[in-house]
Amino acid sequence: MAKISLSIGTLQIVYGDKAALKMARDAGFDGVDFNLVHYARHARYKTPVLPLFEYSDEEYEAYFKDIRAYADELGLKIALTHNLVDSYVPDDEEHNAFLKKAAIRSIKATALLGCEYTVVHCISTMQWGYEVDAKTMHRVNQEMYADLIPAAEEWGVKICMESFGRCRHNGVHGFDHFADPQLMLGEYEELKTGMKAFCMDTGHTNAATEAGYLSVPNMIRMFGSRIQALHLHDNNGFSDQHLIPGQGTVNWGETFKALQEIGYDGYYNYELNLAKLGPDYEILVPFLEKYLRNFTDRYLK
Repeated sequence: MAKISLSIGTLQIVYGDKAALKMARDAGFDGVDFNLVHYARHARYKTPVLPLFEYSDEEYEAYFKDIRAYADELGLKIALTHNLVDSYVPDDEEHNAFLKKAAIRSIKATALLGCEYTVVHCISTMQWGYEVDAKTMHRVNQEMYADLIPAAEEWGVKICMESFGRCRHNGVHGFDHFADPQLMLGEYEELKTGMKAFCMDTGHTNAATEAGYLSVPNMIRMFGSRIQALHLHDNNGFSDQHLIPGQGTVNWGETFKALQEIGYDGYYNYELNLAKLGPDYEILVPFLEKYLRNFTDRYLK
């Protein structure tokens, strides 16, 4: 039977970290994708989000060791963490310095949580604009990841680059630079570390397929064993909706077939827009576990 996990960022924001973990375990999930992004945005929420990036090193370590112990007590695996979503931007050294510190602290937190993988989004067209040339995109991405690689190697955490697709910059819809899988593969191969892996995001990839980019199954086959983490979700082929699988246009039969072909044996992690499905999370999360487990097992028989 496949191991399934759920991205719990919304639950962490609404209930706090421990309650979110317990909700996932009580529902029957084997693991979770633990969100680290919102700690940097704590002031936005009137919820239990903590300003952890402002803690001392000792307080920070103690917090995540306690979360790890609690997850172990529940018998729940923290299978993946979500690190940077925002990225470096042009000509804002203060912003970029904060993100570097936050990302490095999130790598450390990932290790403290007993997790091997953390997702760090590429610098994308969404932040930098459609006019930026490929050479510049390559340079700034390599510089950003180079800032993080020493921490990844020190803490034994693999940085996961994630597939991209459509995007919006200054209100204009288009396609990200890394919607082109050849460019993304080249960027990944250039990372000068063994502490790297690839996160296959089915929704991001599917949203670019109609424009002639690779389908989800074919991108899986292209990246092969580099794929060691998953963000599974669906959409209408045009926007990043994070729908329940089966609600959109992803070819799930071929997607699971491709994952089996490459020998994927990790957690089948579902990154759904829980906020759009809520707010009755106490009912929603158990329903999702039953649906997603049956859905996954049906295709992996």
